[in-house]
Amino acid sequence: MTSMASTLGRYRSPKKPLSSLLTRVTFIILFVILFALFSMGLVRLYALGEYAVAIVCLIIGLSASYVTLNKRLVAWRFLYPALLLIFLMMLFPIVYSVAIGFTNYSSKNLLTYERVVNYHLEQTYAEKKQRFKFQLYQADNQYQITLNDGSGLWLQTPLLTLNQPLDKATEAGPKRAIPLAVISAAPSGEPLAMRDVIKLKAQLKMLTLTRDNEPDLMMYGFREFLPLLRRYEIKQPDNLPMAERPNEFLYDNQDKRYLQADFNNGFYTYLNDAGEMTEKTLSPGFVTHVGWKNYHTIFAMDEDRKNLAKVALWTVSFALLTVLMQFSLGMLLASLLNWHRVKGQRIFRTLLLIPFAVPAFISIMIFRAMFNSEFGDVNALLEFLFGMRFEWYFNPWLAKLQVLLVNLWLGFPYFMLLAMGMLKSIPSDLYEAANMDGAGTWYKFRFITLPMIIKPLTPLLIMSFTFNFNNFLVIALLTRGGPRMDDATVLIGETQLLINYIYDLANGSVLGYQAYGLASALSGFLFLVIASISLWQFWLTREKSPRSELQEH
Repeated sequence: MTSMASTLGRYRSPKKPLSSLLTRVTFIILFVILFALFSMGLVRLYALGEYAVAIVCLIIGLSASYVTLNKRLVAWRFLYPALLLIFLMMLFPIVYSVAIGFTNYSSKNLLTYERVVNYHLEQTYAEKKQRFKFQLYQADNQYQITLNDGSGLWLQTPLLTLNQPLDKATEAGPKRAIPLAVISAAPSGEPLAMRDVIKLKAQLKMLTLTRDNEPDLMMYGFREFLPLLRRYEIKQPDNLPMAERPNEFLYDNQDKRYLQADFNNGFYTYLNDAGEMTEKTLSPGFVTHVGWKNYHTIFAMDEDRKNLAKVALWTVSFALLTVLMQFSLGMLLASLLNWHRVKGQRIFRTLLLIPFAVPAFISIMIFRAMFNSEFGDVNALLEFLFGMRFEWYFNPWLAKLQVLLVNLWLGFPYFMLLAMGMLKSIPSDLYEAANMDGAGTWYKFRFITLPMIIKPLTPLLIMSFTFNFNNFLVIALLTRGGPRMDDATVLIGETQLLINYIYDLANGSVLGYQAYGLASALSGFLFLVIASISLWQFWLTREKSPRSELQEH
């Protein structure tokens, strides 16, 4: 035995220190390269002012490195990607939306304060007191511009190329600064005709003609170049206290008025002679923290907020009625298909599953055409049978009925399938005992069938309510939120759900501009509602201990 052990020990696989060393060196090199690229990305984000994104990326990078390099966290290496996806796809959007809800972020207030200041300081206006008539000369494929102010001053550009590529949508191209030189008299030669100048108008508007210690010139109309002056400059009013923040005051050189940054609304606002803010603002605005203002706007009970309360009431009613109708019809059909006297159960079961098999998008578009007031099949059938037609898309109550009926068609097969499966699990002995006692159909359904299936169905009913609470698709495709509420000053529809109203706020249909902050605040409120319903569902479906069950009994 000793000799055999020594022989086996002699033939053990040799260690490969060189291979192991190369693997470690390769891993270290790759790690250093990734770390360098990651650091460059963080520096770039910091330079762009995206501090929140940079902090999040830094946390993710550090945690990933710690999990990867720590030998004691081998199991977490498989869990970390899933947790990271949960954070990025669920938690981060929720936190970001809540944060946006406390700002005035909108299509009117997109930029930061610093960028808005720089934008205003770059604005110019044309000084029309001094005008320069221009003529355009061509030499082969190059052009030359000659200017004359009418008092004997002649200016001329060098030969330049005007066939620069332009954007087809905006007819704009890269800005070009061209120096001007003083000449003694008008050049010889024939200038281009006006029709040729018009053809080159887009290229000429991209030119800025520069002069020494004089305002630049830009094209104005078809025949002139005018001096450009800075419209806004940073200037402190004499009759107001010193600014608390940098660049808080601007002076409009064209209108000769002062402006002050209003950090409550996110705009530069014009001041009157007394130094008080007026209602006139300067666009674009800047993003600023507004606290609970968006939530106060949502819950303040003026006329539009009352209409929003109607939307919230209809949202809850729609979800409740939808679940009740879908469950009732699904339960009724499942009971009928479970009845032994019904023949051809498989055929009926297959036919009743068609609404569940057809994509909801297709079904909703077909129903939209069928409910058309002029050419729809529903009105044609009603007119043939009863001699009446309905305005399905203009009457609020008919529009809501239409939405409920279409959603009933889309959802009842789901509850029918659930009920059919649960009915099969009910012991037949209970029904036999009820028959011996002379119980009727309603008695058996009320005291046997319903109690046996309602408890396992409760979480699914709550889930269906939550889904229909945010059922964006059926409203967006069928009625598009209409008809509009008559007493609303903004665009609010009678059949809109809260999720549709949030979408319209964000895309600008309600207020005329994209109110992202207000939409995010309403989304945060809606998230609290849905989260509360989900917690209630978890509480209903919690697993009870034997001791708690004994205490209940």
